[in-house]
Amino acid sequence: MNGSVTMGSNEYNSGSNNNNSEASPAREEYRKEAESSPPPAKVSKRDKERERDRERRERRERDREREERDRGKVQ
Repeated sequence: MNGSVTMGSNEYNSGSNNNNSEASPAREEYRKEAESSPPPAKVSKRDKERERDRERRERRERDREREERDRGKVQ
């Protein structure tokens, strides 16, 4: 056999990782949900960049407003 491992022994294949024909309730629920939900919308790279830039602008604006409020409280 030249040192190769055979997968035919029951000892190797017996274990908790067997595929029963019955799916677990959680897995079945997930499958139903996946079948009924629409596929995710494809977002272009440009759209992702626009979204990221918009979020950065909003964050900078919030930070600036917070800084101004904090400066007003300190003085």
